[in-house]
Amino acid sequence: MKPTTLKAVSIQALPSNKFVISGSTGDLHILWLSAPAVGPNVMAHMRWLPHSMKVQKLAFLPDISSKMQTFWVSDGLHSVHTITLSDMDAAVTYDGDETQEKLIRITVIQAVLSAEKIQDLIPLGANGILILGQAGNICSYTIP
Repeated sequence: MKPTTLKAVSIQALPSNKFVISGSTGDLHILWLSAPAVGPNVMAHMRWLPHSMKVQKLAFLPDISSKMQTFWVSDGLHSVHTITLSDMDAAVTYDGDETQEKLIRITVIQAVLSAEKIQDLIPLGANGILILGQAGNICSYTIP
């Protein structure tokens, strides 16, 4: 079977050598690096994040003080979902040449519906976002 090649559309850095990647097909992936610098002994591991929408926009502002990371995704139409990832530190461990995976909890904690199509998402902080609509309207939302 021929391996599938995916095109990355957006890459957002998470704390501790991790990245959230939005693909051209609307899928989300997490990439872990075993060390902060790329070199001959750095191992990389990528994992698909299960979700039901095709992601067109991704916004994230890393919070290194929290074990739970929050980011926003949009289908590019009329909805924005606030997603949290927990237990990021324990998700992948490297033991020599072996990679041990553990479950990551993915939770949608909020959904925002917009009257106009969403053009862009801009993170304001760990709990806030600006939404730019296609008609030029700007809305601000925070997680209570």
